Amino acid sequence: MRPGRNRLSFLDDFDRELEGDEGDGPAAHIDLTPAIDVLFSILAFFIVATLFFSRLRGLPVDLPEAATAPIAPISPSTLTVTIDRGGTVSVEGRSLSLEALATLARSRHDQNPTQPIQAIIAADRGTPHGRVVAVMDTLRPVPNLRLAIATEPAR
Repeated sequence: MRPGRNRLSFLDDFDRELEGDEGDGPAAHIDLTPAIDVLFSILAFFIVATLFFSRLRGLPVDLPEAATAPIAPISPSTLTVTIDRGGTVSVEGRSLSLEALATLARSRHDQNPTQPIQAIIAADRGTPHGRVVAVMDTLRPVPNLRLAIATEPAR
């Protein structure tokens, strides 16, 4: 502070410099580019995370492992059939009989007959093989339906 000036006038000069009123230099500003970069990084993380969470819709079961299993895309026409260790068949968390499963698959086909339905069978590792075959036999007569077996990647 120069001699002869009071403290208030010094603060006024400082405020004018920050606002760029005197034209001596560039006005103070905040660069938002790094903040936008961080927001886009967070957005990308959540997009990728939701892709992993939507991979399989059904009840948690202990899936068998397979080293050569490709990853099947999930679409709105995908029907995920879960078979637990006891052989209970369920779709989207609801237990169904084999007859109700066939009716559900046919109704999905009737909603859009030209679009193929992918039925993913997510059977627990301890499910009897005969129960999985019974579910496959129930679904096979539905037109334009493709069957797939869900597995875990080999470790």
